[in-house]
Amino acid sequence: MSASTRAKSWFSENVAAIRVGAPATIHIDELMGVSMKAPLEEPARAIELALAAFRGLLQAPFLDFGRQMPVLVIALQPEKEIQPTPVPWSSLAEHVIYEPPTLYVIDRRASLLSELGEEYRCSIKQPVSPPEGVEFNSYYRCYRDSRAREHDWEFERSLYLEAHKRKQNG
Repeated sequence: MSASTRAKSWFSENVAAIRVGAPATIHIDELMGVSMKAPLEEPARAIELALAAFRGLLQAPFLDFGRQMPVLVIALQPEKEIQPTPVPWSSLAEHVIYEPPTLYVIDRRASLLSELGEEYRCSIKQPVSPPEGVEFNSYYRCYRDSRAREHDWEFERSLYLEAHKRKQNG
């Protein structure tokens, strides 16, 4: 079964449980039924599967862009200091990918909740073109939450690809 088909199936099985504070989430290795050791030994293959699964997820029959936001997250090696230099999607496979790529579908209301901590975020060129009627928000984020800051823990670093329904002009 393809990554795209598996993502659509996974979403249909989990759509009812999505709510604020409880997103649907799955690592790409779990979705595909394969083992991927972290740091990933085949990052290019993991990224390829993740992007295919993400595109498939966008075609899931019960996906409601008004209430749900599909997100693909690629976690990079954490750093002790905040790193404001983004990692572009084009060279992602050359970096240490900290865990298998992860698909999320979050309740859009969750994005309205502010998270205290510290972070650096910047837009980066998207890795693929979005399908008809969809637009992507692609960005690099280096962050730690308030608990991590309090304990002087490392900064998490990730690339994000969020999907939104394309706004109508006019």
